[in-house]
This record gives sequence, structure tokens and C-alpha cells, in this order.
Amino acid sequence: MTGKSEERSERHRSVPLNAGTMIGRYRVVRLVGVGGMGEVYQVEDPELQRTVAIKLLPPASRTHETRAQFQNEARAAAALSHPNLVTVYDFGEYQGRPFFAMEYVDGESLRERLARGPLAIDDAVDITLQICRGLEAVHRAAMTHRDLKPSNVMIDRAGRVRILDFGLATVKKEQAAPDDPRSGTLSYMSPEQLSEAEVTPRSDLWSLGVVLYEMLTGRRPFEGDYEASLVYSIVNDAPKSLCALRPEIPEEVQNVVNRLLEKDPSARYQQADKVMADLGEKRPRESDGAPATRPRRRQIIGVAILALLVIVTIWLTPWNNRDAERVSRQTLAVLPMSNLGAPDDQYFADGVMDAITTDLARLGGIAVISRASVIEYRDSRKGVRQIGSELGCQLLVTGTVYWDKNVSPNRVRVHASLIDAPSDTHLWADSYEGVLSDIFDLQSRIARDVATELQLVLHEGQQQVPTERPTSNLEAYDFYLRGNEYFNRSWDEPDIEIAANMYERAVALDPEFAVAWAMLSRAHASMYWEYYDHSDQRKELARQAAERALALSPELPEGHLALGYYYYHCEGEYARALEAFQLALTRCPNNAELYNAIAAVQRRIGPMEQAAVNFMHAAELDPRSHLKLFDIGLTFSLMRRYEQADVYLDKVIALAPDWPLVHVYKAWIEIFRDGNVARAREILAEGAKHADMARSQYYWWLERVVEPDYDATLRSMKIGSDTAMYYLHRAQLNRLLGRYEIEKQYADSARVIVEEKVKRYPDNARFHSYLGRAYAGLRMKEPAFAHGQRAMELLPTSRDAFDALFIALDMIEICVVFEEYDRAIDLLQFLLSIPGFVSPSYLKLEPVWKPLHSHPRWPELVGDTAAVR
Repeated sequence: MTGKSEERSERHRSVPLNAGTMIGRYRVVRLVGVGGMGEVYQVEDPELQRTVAIKLLPPASRTHETRAQFQNEARAAAALSHPNLVTVYDFGEYQGRPFFAMEYVDGESLRERLARGPLAIDDAVDITLQICRGLEAVHRAAMTHRDLKPSNVMIDRAGRVRILDFGLATVKKEQAAPDDPRSGTLSYMSPEQLSEAEVTPRSDLWSLGVVLYEMLTGRRPFEGDYEASLVYSIVNDAPKSLCALRPEIPEEVQNVVNRLLEKDPSARYQQADKVMADLGEKRPRESDGAPATRPRRRQIIGVAILALLVIVTIWLTPWNNRDAERVSRQTLAVLPMSNLGAPDDQYFADGVMDAITTDLARLGGIAVISRASVIEYRDSRKGVRQIGSELGCQLLVTGTVYWDKNVSPNRVRVHASLIDAPSDTHLWADSYEGVLSDIFDLQSRIARDVATELQLVLHEGQQQVPTERPTSNLEAYDFYLRGNEYFNRSWDEPDIEIAANMYERAVALDPEFAVAWAMLSRAHASMYWEYYDHSDQRKELARQAAERALALSPELPEGHLALGYYYYHCEGEYARALEAFQLALTRCPNNAELYNAIAAVQRRIGPMEQAAVNFMHAAELDPRSHLKLFDIGLTFSLMRRYEQADVYLDKVIALAPDWPLVHVYKAWIEIFRDGNVARAREILAEGAKHADMARSQYYWWLERVVEPDYDATLRSMKIGSDTAMYYLHRAQLNRLLGRYEIEKQYADSARVIVEEKVKRYPDNARFHSYLGRAYAGLRMKEPAFAHGQRAMELLPTSRDAFDALFIALDMIEICVVFEEYDRAIDLLQFLLSIPGFVSPSYLKLEPVWKPLHSHPRWPELVGDTAAVR
């Protein structure tokens, strides 16, 4: 019997599991499906009380190489989180068969949907856009799906798309059964995959083109009666024209498909966001009955009208029976707007929400929940009572919009509501219909009327809804909105860089666009702060853009915010940053980001107590932000108020259980407070059920305190973006193990990296500090102390009470390595006298300080009064 037939025989001996069978901790509910790739089961997770799907791979998946590859891919997939990707929770083995546990999607696969025939054009484009968003997240993580096909795309009952098995395709290629190639993965493979050339994200985009072609026509673009003929067709043949198969498909959509299916990868789309841009800008409505490009001007006009009309409806509500003092104590949230038109109009509806939130945040008479907290309620099925309770607000603004494009001139119909959340009562609702003309002239007229009406309820001195129009160029405004979408998406380099490009295009079209200049400055400052481009040129671009924004509009809150971030992120001039932030706050008193920025500066330069208060103000306006709650807990911990810190860290865990840092830091508090190693281990074990602890470098630091097996810590470490720190930490652990030659090898690796950075950035304290530790690992005393001291001079605690703490701890370690114990204890004593991460309980447990334990001053330093006597 051949190897293939043996594998097939073993696979066919797999018997589906019965209900009630335990796969690890999971209890089987039912078999969902069986295929060449194994079985999929609906299971229950008793520990977390949730429904999960498990994919149990075939019995043939037993080789050590295959299992190792499977685990590596599953870990990578589990690190991804995106609304259009199925979340991978767990992986393991059951009776020698690898499995992974993932989010259970209540719906159908795209393959099942296609069994009923071609899709409506609108539906096909909508699904494609959602797949693009998911692929974009995969590609940003430096991964390639490699097996995109309709059976790996799920559509839930609400119409949301999820991509399955991302990152697992390499495993699946090895395990694939020799089924009919015309119904399997082969039909969706790119020419480069078939020729075993390099597989890149462009291969996924080819597969996307095949899927879109099939959704539009009900057939695949390349066919063959047997495997060789199918491969020949993919590599050599042109697909049958979409127009010939379905004449009503717009030319713009045909162009997208044709470019996706270019044989040459360099001629194909290079990124998923480019596909989204082309489909989003040229999206047809099938009801139009003919090809049509999306009227960008109309949508922008509709968005702005909706923003203004909702503002009008809020403030023109007949509140004659309420006094102004009661209104001033109310909290309001503007929920994401719903579209009654094409699904991709939601992008502009988010711009509506942003505009309303920004304008209302400038009013002193009401607290307005920030965008970051409300965006998660897009497409939510939660009721208004629950949303209001979760956000801690009394009033909710909701709205719908529909653009009628079948009449001339085009018209827009808007429905807006103001809801009392606790009682689920509509306080006011109305519908509006307007002609789409020059939106900014209309905006000025409506805004002036709103400002006049607001005098009835606002106190003297409170801000009014602004009446100036941001730009007269609608295309510039479109690029500005697109920039906001990317800037708000993440702090990853590609998103920030794309945002900067969008803002640059906006100000190129309208050099007088002040808000776009402000956001351009923030994008440049972010690139500099995150060390994606820490160049003088990038810093200068941030300065020029901020100053340009304020030159155009001296009172602009966004301009002062941008200038503050320039001083904070690019110059380290915290006093000037604080001045700019506080000036912006006087013009925008409900801005959560401003409170957060002010608090961050105050935590560095003082007062620490006021920093905690402002972080709490920020969290009140952004109650669903786990980052803002974490900042509160971190600040209380720095003040050594550990009980209060614990309260906020528990709230963070409730919101973001899969974030490793919060579990790590909560465990750290047990060490700082009273050295409770057992409790710290319990916290880490509980956190490990939800998050990958080793993703956080602070976990490595903690592991050397709570885990006596340093080899186990070395095995668990994962290299991240801070490669130098990774090598320094491995050097440190090997020193603790007495492996001094290995320590030097890792220290030298760090030295090579950091010396180059010091040459490029000679005034960067962090790089000098790293280099000092690297030289210490090499036992080169003079340069070790020189760079450690230079770091402390560049960033003393008097200038920065946060980052300087880590610089000081590095210097103490250098002192210990070279047995300069008096100097080390002097520095530790100083750190105990100021807010920070050092406590007597921690000092007793930290193995790096063990050489100090025999020093005469040690008992007094750690408060061991019995030893002192």
C-alpha cells in the first residue's frame, strides 16, 4: 500500500465524536461538518460559559513537524483580533489529533450561500469589503492567509463576515485530502502558489478576486476537467468577461476583479485597503439598474447635514420644563449612525458621529462620551438601557440617513432621536429632508441658528457650536475623513503612515484646511514618538503642521492639541505641552483625550495626585477604554496606593481580559505591596487562560521574581519589536544562572543594535541606558558607567518622573555588576523616596539585587528593623 493510500485509509477511520465527549475542557454539543480537513464541532466551554467551535484536524496530522507548525500558526492566529476574523481562543491535542478552538459563528458559510446562486451586486461588494478589512488585519500582522475560499468565509445572521483559518493554510496544505480539485483549494490558488514561488499578501488578493468573481456570476473564473487542466487555466487563461456573463455589473466593479486576477503579482493590487478604496469610491446600487460611480460629493454632503441636523435636534428639543442646572449635569453619548442606503456608507456615518461628538464636546453644559467608547456599539443588538448603563450616561442620540439618488436634485432624508436611556423613552424625534447643495454654506446657516437657540440654555461663558466651515473643498474633506479612519484604527505604523498621507492630500487640495493641518501634525508626531521615524525631518514636519493649523485658526482646539503633542512627543518640553493642552481644554471642556494628555504630562512632572484626578475625568468621558482605566491604576500604583490601583485594574480585566499587561501588572502589585509571590502566581495563571503573558516584556521582568526556574523563563520569552531589550534580558538571566560567556554573547548582540541607535540619536536617554547595560554584560566598566551616567543626565527624574525611573534602575544594575554597592544603595534609597516602581517588598525579592543583601545598609533600606537592631 502506498503512503498516500495509507494516509487516506487512516483518515477514513476517523469516527465523528458523540455529544458529551470532552475535547480537553470543551464538551461536544454537535457535529457541524466533516471534510478532508477534519471535523468541526459546536462545543461548550464550561469554564467561560460560552459556545465555541472546535476544528479537529485529521488523524494523519500526527508528525512532530506538522504539530509544531500547527502550534506556531495557531499562536500567530490567536494574536489577531478583528471584527472580520474568527477569533482563535485555544489550541491543543485530542488523542494525538491537533485541534483549535475558535469563535462560534451562528450563520452560514459563503460556500453554502453560493449554493443558492449568484449574489446581488450590492451583497457581493459588501462581503468583499468585509473580507478586505479582515485581510488587512492579517497582512498588518505580517501573515498571509494562503487559503481564502468561500468555505473559509462565514456570514452570521446579522450579515457580518468572518474569515476562518487565517494563518493555518500551511498546515492545511500538508493535510489536504486528494479530493476533486475542482471543488477544493486549488481553484482559488494564485499562479505563484501553483509554481511554488514566494507567497505574499498579493496571493490572498488573487484568491479574493476568484471569490468575488464567483459571487457575481455563480461560477469560478478558471475551470478544468482534471487537476493539470485547471492549473494550466489558472496560469495561462483569461477568465470569461464578467460583462458577458452578467451585463448589469458596473464597469468599475469589473475593473477591480480584473486587477485582482492579474497573473503578474506586481500588476495586481498590492494591499487590501486599495481594493476597499476602489470599491468604496465606486460602489453601485444594484437598484440603479446601470453602472454608476458613487457620488462622493453627495455622501459627504449627506454626512455633514446629518451631523448638523442631529445637533439641531438635540438642542432644539422642547426642554422648557427642565432647568439649565439639571441639563448641565447630564451625560450624553452619540451612537454610531445607521445607514438605510448602501452598506459602505457606514464609513461616512462614522464621520457623522465624530462631527457631532466633537461639536458637542465644546459645550460646557453637558458631558459627552468620547468616540472610542461608543464606536463598539456599531451594529450592536444591545438595548438602550444596557448601553446607557455601560456608558454611564442618561441621554443617547441615534440617527438614520438615506440618500435618494434617483431624483434631481438629489435629496437626503434624516431621522434623529434623543432618548432617555434609563427609561428607554424617546424625548424627541423628527425627520428632515433637504436638497443636497453646497453643504458648507448650509452648515454655516444652520449652525448660526443653533447658536442663537443655545443662548436659552447655556450658561454665560460656555462654548457655542462652531459656525465656521472647515473647508470649501469637498474632496479635501473626504481625504480628511479617510485620514481620521486610519488614525483612529490603531497605533500601528501602517495605519499612522496612511493617515498622514491622507491628511497631506487634504491640505494639498485646500492649504487653508486648519483641522487637517492639526491632524497631520499629530500623525507626524506619532510616527516620531513611536520610533517608526525618529528623524529630525519628521519632527520638523510635526512642528510646521501644528503651527500652520494655529496660524489659520488661532482658537482651534485641535490646533492647540496638536501643538501640545508636538512638545510632548517630539521635544519632551512637558511644561509647554501642558500649557497647550490646558488652553485647548478651555475651548473643548468635554474632550477625554485632552484630560488624558494633561494627566500623562502631570504624571511625568507632577503633581501625581492631580494626574490621577485627570485620568479619572478622561475615563468618565471614555468609560469603555481599558487603556484609560489602566492609566488610573498605574498612577495609583506609582503613588504606592495599591488597593486603589487594584480596583481599576479589575475593571480593565473585565473590559480587556485578553490584554496581557493588565494581568502582569496586577501580579506586580502583589510583589510591590507585600511580596506575595503565591498570589502573584495565581493572578498570572488566571490571566494565562485569556492572554499570552509572554507578549509583554514586563512579564519577563516579573518572571525572574516569581519563577525560580530561569531556564523556563528563557524558553517562554518571545522576541518583539524591542530587540535590544530582548537580548539584554536574556543576558541578565544567564548572568543570574552563572553562565557568563552566554551572557556576553547576548550582551554583545544588544550592543551591536544599540550602538547604531546611539549614533543616530545621540541625545536619546533610553538608548544610552541600554548601551550601558550591554557594556556591563561585556564587563566593560568605563563605557558602561559613561553611558549609564549620560542617560541619567539626559533624563533626570526632576524632568521626567516616569521614564527616568527605568533609566535609574538600569544604572543601579550597572553598579551591582561592577560591585559599586554604595552607589547602588544610594540610588535605590532615592527611588524609595519618590513615586515609582520600587518598594521594600520588591527589593527583597529581586534577584538582581541579591549581591546587596550582605551590605551593612541593606536592612535599613528594606525596613528590616530586627536586622538593624
